[in-house]
Amino acid sequence: MGGRLVFLEHVAHPEASWGFILQRLLDPLWSVVFGGCYLTRRTGDVLAKAGFAQLELAHEFLPVPAVLSPHVYGFASIGPSPDTCDRKSSFLPAVFLETATFRGRTMGLLTNFAANLFLYASLALGLLLLVPLKLSQELRSAYFARFFLPVLNHLCRDRFNDIRRRAVSQLNDLVSQDDALKEEDSISVLEIGAGFGVNFEHITRPVRYSNVEHQQELEESFQVNLRKNSNVKLERWITRCGECMPDVPDASVDAVLLTYILCSTTDVDRVLAECKRVLVKGGRLVFLEHVAQPEGSWSFTVQRLLDPLWSHVFCGCHLTRRTGDVLAKAGFAQLELTEEYMAAPFVLSPHVYGFAVMGDYEPEPCPSPKRFFGMLAENERQALLKLE
Repeated sequence: MGGRLVFLEHVAHPEASWGFILQRLLDPLWSVVFGGCYLTRRTGDVLAKAGFAQLELAHEFLPVPAVLSPHVYGFASIGPSPDTCDRKSSFLPAVFLETATFRGRTMGLLTNFAANLFLYASLALGLLLLVPLKLSQELRSAYFARFFLPVLNHLCRDRFNDIRRRAVSQLNDLVSQDDALKEEDSISVLEIGAGFGVNFEHITRPVRYSNVEHQQELEESFQVNLRKNSNVKLERWITRCGECMPDVPDASVDAVLLTYILCSTTDVDRVLAECKRVLVKGGRLVFLEHVAQPEGSWSFTVQRLLDPLWSHVFCGCHLTRRTGDVLAKAGFAQLELTEEYMAAPFVLSPHVYGFAVMGDYEPEPCPSPKRFFGMLAENERQALLKLE
């Protein structure tokens, strides 16, 4: 007892991802040519079910050919004899389980194919509409917020909901620094860029809620979703950008919530500085973001090629930001970060989520309105230069 199985293995990509489809196509030939090596094995899942007393397992994507990129490594500790372990058996027949698994995988593959098709069709349509989109910020916002996002969220709803739920759940064990809120088992939450309010369905505890959102036209849909969750009590809607929030007092909120915001902000460092300013000591910045693929991978090369057009068509959203690295350098007292590859179009697949804990605050000056809008104009000019 107490011995370790130390392992390192390449494994399959996430179910229904483009990488997994490629692995499945290559696997029969690959296993013959390379002496029985298989691309589609999920060794991490097998180890988890092998009956070890403890399993420490890390997932990592290496910057190597895509079919060999996903890896698992770690150790498993031996426990009591299998004869003395509790065993649980399934009441479902094996044939039923295999059929259900096959159907689930087939639907996942079809859904992912539809999401990929829609994503690249939307980008191609954006290229055709480049001049009108270039001339009208209102049209660009409508194309992104009223057309692209709702359809993509519908196609990938289960996957986005799952990762959103896990990210937002990090509000659940937070204790407010305000005595009155503490008595109510409530906390104060400031969300930046709530959009339509898609996170409300995942908030399962009482919160006093404020929203910083620069798109006033989203408020009607936001209010519809707000009314569906009695846990969320709206205190303020602030029509501003996250880079400068003078309406929010220093050290005034228990948590700041950011989901899919730092990919499109003009100045990520400035937004994080403002988050630190408004958080109480011990408060949490809860985040969820899509990020860049590993450096040197062909998928990162594709992201870099698409990024200039993508950011212009989709309201400043960038594919190549390494938000996890930025958060690690932002000066928070503690950072809990999980990296995950979603079964989604590969340019949006890599994600980070978690929370950062506020320590002692050192104020940084908020840029003047003139300087801030100058930053916006310069970023827009640089994006247009890349397109030309």
